[in-house]
Amino acid sequence: MVTGLPTTLAATVAANIRAETGRRGLHQRDIARYLGLAPSRISERWRGITPWSLDDIDRLAELFSVRPQDLCAKVDAPALTADLGQTG
Repeated sequence: MVTGLPTTLAATVAANIRAETGRRGLHQRDIARYLGLAPSRISERWRGITPWSLDDIDRLAELFSVRPQDLCAKVDAPALTADLGQTG
């Protein structure tokens, strides 16, 4: 069983943005620079304290070459487990 999956849409978006950022070898400071935000503001979004704005989601989707809805999509546990190389 996979634990720690995001339970809210805001948490899902934050998790997806963290994942896409990592896949591309980027860091929070790169995202802050791209969005023109202070690193502390990105940190708040990164940790789920403040939700990502729709405009930020749209801009990050462009940066990551994905659709905005992809950043909002919940990952099902079997797909996540397969990606992690685990079995149920």
